[in-house]
Amino acid sequence: MPEIRVKANVRDAQKPVRKAIEGGFYDSLIVACKQGIAKTTPAVMKISLEFQITQRSHDQDATYKGRRVFQDYLIEPLPADPERTARETWRLKQVLDACSVPYKTEDGSTIFNTDHIVGKAVKIEVKTYTPNPTEEDMKLPVEQRPKIEDRNRVEKVDALSVNEENIL
Repeated sequence: MPEIRVKANVRDAQKPVRKAIEGGFYDSLIVACKQGIAKTTPAVMKISLEFQITQRSHDQDATYKGRRVFQDYLIEPLPADPERTARETWRLKQVLDACSVPYKTEDGSTIFNTDHIVGKAVKIEVKTYTPNPTEEDMKLPVEQRPKIEDRNRVEKVDALSVNEENIL
């Protein structure tokens, strides 16, 4: 591979911190749906949805227009946690219903096409939370622990009827 020149000093580069968006209701567009493995014990399959904010729902404020919020949805049961399994199933049902995705149930499983989710306009409720510190961070004295940045999660997904011109 030929040598290339990057017009930036990557040696001193640090991961940029992107502040969480303000909690509330937002009109958004689902721009991606990817499958992966959740960091649960035991590991289970998940889908990750990427929501692109178009405006705040109640006042059409476009401060966060273009910002993206990501949310994982478990698609396999957690054998040791039936309560979480039920909650995750309900959250996924909200998405499917909000996007009017056709699905069928067969032998206790739900079958749907993730392509029918991408490109749908939905209203989402975004919550802001502070994640728990890692075990390594907890071993440090309080004054030496790194600051934990707030994060967002999509609490609720609902159907949205919008003019397509407002999305683009």
